[in-house]
Amino acid sequence: MTKEIFQGKIIRLVIEPEKVNKKIINFEKVYLPGAVHIFAITDKKKVRLIRERRWVRGGKVEIKIPGGVLEKNEKPLLSAKRELREEMGLVAKKWRLFFQAQQTGTINDQRFYYLASDLRQGEAQPEEGEEILEYVDYSPKKLFKKAMAGDFGSSPTALAIIHFYDQLKKGKVKLS
Repeated sequence: MTKEIFQGKIIRLVIEPEKVNKKIINFEKVYLPGAVHIFAITDKKKVRLIRERRWVRGGKVEIKIPGGVLEKNEKPLLSAKRELREEMGLVAKKWRLFFQAQQTGTINDQRFYYLASDLRQGEAQPEEGEEILEYVDYSPKKLFKKAMAGDFGSSPTALAIIHFYDQLKKGKVKLS
């Protein structure tokens, strides 16, 4: 029987007993609500990222792809639209899910990566604790090089950038 140890706003920690070789082993597992990440494609065919102070990481300034955690019962596309509007003040007419990653085991999470284009600028409404310093545009090639150099702290983000660039080179993703 699963035993809940902790339920926070984002993280849920449980102990799940599993029978292994006729013996019950209690596995500690973390469940996350899932997240969205948005590759905002500008009219100049560049990817717009956020330069922000990450208080959750000790105030370190980082460049990141806009995105965030799914809210309870929120569909991924609606979450992506909300996050793009909140973090960058952007509304996109065109949306495409181009990559989905799922992690299972000790940590359980699902991430959805979207392309957003035909952008309209509005006013950003960052959440409390988000300090957005500026927006930066990168060509897909430069973004790929930064990912390969380890410039992004999140391995799922780096993987998504590499996948994005690969799909772009193969003609499976278009910047429009």
